[in-house]
Amino acid sequence: AELILKLLALPMAAFPVAKLVGIAAKQIAKPVSSALVARAKARPDGLIRWQCIKVGQFMNYARIMIDRTSAGLGAPKVIVVRQSPFFFDRPPAEQKVESPGAASQKDTIAGSGDEQESDGKLQRGTPVTILREGPGPLAGAMGEMLMVEWGKAGKKHAAWIAKESSNGQTAIKTVDVKPICDEEALDAGSVLVAESLVFGVAAVVAITEYRRSRQEQLQKQAEKELRKVEKEAQRSQQAALQAEKVQQLEKSLEELRLEEQRLESQVEILRLEEERLLRQNKVLGSLVAAAFAVGVMGATRMS
Repeated sequence: AELILKLLALPMAAFPVAKLVGIAAKQIAKPVSSALVARAKARPDGLIRWQCIKVGQFMNYARIMIDRTSAGLGAPKVIVVRQSPFFFDRPPAEQKVESPGAASQKDTIAGSGDEQESDGKLQRGTPVTILREGPGPLAGAMGEMLMVEWGKAGKKHAAWIAKESSNGQTAIKTVDVKPICDEEALDAGSVLVAESLVFGVAAVVAITEYRRSRQEQLQKQAEKELRKVEKEAQRSQQAALQAEKVQQLEKSLEELRLEEQRLESQVEILRLEEERLLRQNKVLGSLVAAAFAVGVMGATRMS
């Protein structure tokens, strides 16, 4: 109880709610998947059971196909299930090939009023590849025919064979993967479904956590870009203020320079005025001296 109170007292940023929900979801997924598997096994006619069986059969098919591919056997083969005469599209004189195991045997087929001789026979168990279906070179005399391809002595051959015999028996069949029993498929499919459920929940939690962390990262990056823009704006504003201050200082300096020039002009005027007064004083002094000398001379004569 004390731990729960401490957790509740934590701020939301310090308490990772998303991680707690993810852990809880992963823990709940395990018993839920086990309950689904148990229900699938307990109800023979349930939809979950048949879905699990389908999944198990698919896993068996995929495993066998992977094993066949890794062993170089390839996909399920189409083989000839009975000895079948084959016919080339071209006249027999232009193309002859020994059929596997029976080169000397010949068949004659009545078609269009004439006898048509086969070009050879495909033996039972020969693997072939179906190229297409059609009436073939006999124009439907043998019913629906198949253009098949087989290999012999490192070479590929293609010819027409009858799709079915006169008594309705098919000429080829596909050697497919044998299905396993329903119980084995149910066990394998149930395990895969349970593991897929747990993995799916874990994947959803991981994706959610990744998106959340990515969103936080993008938000932090956006905040970083915003701070960078704000700093650039502050720098621009400071630069503008400094430029304005510089302009004011330059204006003040210009005013001081003009004031200095005005004072220098006044000083020059005062100097010139002083020189003029000095000259006037010299002239007055000379006049006074001359007047004094005249007066002295006059007084001397009178005496």
